[in-house]
Amino acid sequence: YLVACDGGRSGVRAQLGIGMTGRSFPNPWLVVDIVEKQRGTGLHHLPYFNFICDPVCPTVSCVQPDGHHRFEFMLMPGQTREYMEAPETVREHLARHVDVDKFEILRRLVYTFNALIAERWREGRVFLAGDAAHMTPQFIGQGMNAGVRDAWNLSWKLDAVLGGRADESLLESYQSERLPHVRDMIQTAVRMKDFVSMASPVKAMLRNLIIRTAMRLPVAGPYLRSGNFIPLPFYNEGCYFGLPRSKRRAAPGRLPPQPTVRDTDGQRHLLDELLGDDYALVGLGVDPRDGLAAAELAAWQRLGARFVALYPMGERPQGDVDRASPEGVIEVEDVHCTLVDWFRSRGHGLGSVAVLRPDRFVYGVASAAEMPALTRQLAGALGMSGG
Repeated sequence: YLVACDGGRSGVRAQLGIGMTGRSFPNPWLVVDIVEKQRGTGLHHLPYFNFICDPVCPTVSCVQPDGHHRFEFMLMPGQTREYMEAPETVREHLARHVDVDKFEILRRLVYTFNALIAERWREGRVFLAGDAAHMTPQFIGQGMNAGVRDAWNLSWKLDAVLGGRADESLLESYQSERLPHVRDMIQTAVRMKDFVSMASPVKAMLRNLIIRTAMRLPVAGPYLRSGNFIPLPFYNEGCYFGLPRSKRRAAPGRLPPQPTVRDTDGQRHLLDELLGDDYALVGLGVDPRDGLAAAELAAWQRLGARFVALYPMGERPQGDVDRASPEGVIEVEDVHCTLVDWFRSRGHGLGSVAVLRPDRFVYGVASAAEMPALTRQLAGALGMSGG
C-alpha cells in the first residue's frame, strides 16, 4: 500500500486524476512567524489563541511551543502582497501586539486559504491523507489535527490487514469514518473566518456587542472560551466500524473521555498509557474476561487486546487476604470518576464492558453475558477465521 501524505499540491493525487471539491477564498492573509530572542520575555501577555476582531485589521494570534508565536493579518482593499511582506509593514503590524525588538521574525508570507476535499481518498492500493485529502482553513487551528486523525485511523487498519488480523474490507471504513468530521471542521473554520474578518464597522459593532454579552453568561461564556464550538470527532451512524447505536447518545463510534487512573501500586496514569496499541476491553467493576470462553478469549489475544478492570475511586475490592490481582488484567481506579460517569451517562452500569478499537473509538459496550456474542460479531466483521 501507498499512503500519500504529500500535501495540498499532492503529486500522487494529481497522477491519479482525483479532483477536489469546495472553494478557495480570495481574501489573502499575511502570516508572520516569530520567536522570542530570550525565552519568557515577550509573550506573557498572550497566553491564549485569540481572534482580534478589528474591522480595520482582522487578526489571528496563535500560541505555539518553545517561544514561538504566529500572527495572521488580513489584507484590506488596496494592500498588495509586496506592501504587506515589506519588513517595515510587518514590523508596524506586529508592534500593535508585541515589543518587536524582543523577537526574531522567522517568516512573512501572504497566502490565500482553501476549503477543499478530495473526491475520493482511495484508488486501489493508494490512499490520500492529510492535506492531500482535504485542506482546512486555519481559523480554528485544526488542519494538523485532521491529518493526525487520518493517519491514526488508517494506520491501525493497514496494520491489521497486513498482519492477517483483518480482511481488506476493513479499509473501506477509512473515508466513511473520517469524511463527515473533516467536512464539519472545514465548515466551522469557514464560519470563523466570516466571523473574524468582518470589515463593516456597523456589522463589527453588532458582532462585538453580541459576543461581549455572551461571554458574560454562565453557560455561553465558558463554552466560547474553551472552544467547545469545534466539532468533536465521532463517526456517523452506518458509516463506522463498530456496533450500531441503540440510541442517539450511545457509545459506539465515539471517543470516551480520558481519565486519570490509579494502579495497584498507587501510581497515577492517563488510561491510554496502560492500554497499548491494539484493542482494549475495559470492564466497569468487573474483569472483562469473565463472560468469555477459552476460544473467545483466544480471539482477543490474537488481536493483542489488553484487559482492564476499572473501579470508582476507593471501590477496588479489598479485605480478602487470599485475593491477588488476577493475572492478565490491569486493575485501576478512576481518580475523578471521569470514565465511570461516562459509562453511567450512556446507560451502562457495573458489569459493563467497553470494547475500544486501537484508535480508542468505541466498538461497542456489552454486559459480561453479551460479550461472547460481541466477540463473534467482531471476529466476523474482521473476517477472522475461527472466532
